[in-house]
Amino acid sequence: MPISVHGNEPDHTIFFMTYEGRWDWEEHFQAVKKAREFGDGVEHRVDIIVDALRSENPPLGPALSNITSGIRLQRSPNLGILVLVTQNPFVRALMTIAPKVYPGMADTLVLAKTVEEAHTLIAEAKKDG
Repeated sequence: MPISVHGNEPDHTIFFMTYEGRWDWEEHFQAVKKAREFGDGVEHRVDIIVDALRSENPPLGPALSNITSGIRLQRSPNLGILVLVTQNPFVRALMTIAPKVYPGMADTLVLAKTVEEAHTLIAEAKKDG
């Protein structure tokens, strides 16, 4: 499957969604559902790293709507932040627009250029409360 979802062991405080190559919207929504189930299965804060460094462009269709719908579906009560790791200029532009179109995402969605930066952003967010 071009999208995988897994938690960090053993505490499951960070869940990873990894997008590789070509994928479709059905696979995206299945992965989102699986991440939500992981998040709902724990009683503590959960942050999500979406690693799209090896992903192709999003499939044809309403990309902004589908991506933000996925983020809203992941909105578990214990969700901390969702860090999207990508260097794709198109996807970065979409995600810069998303919080303006969907203001509730402004405190949840963060962009990073590397997975290491994503971990740093999560650590900083945890310190800030």
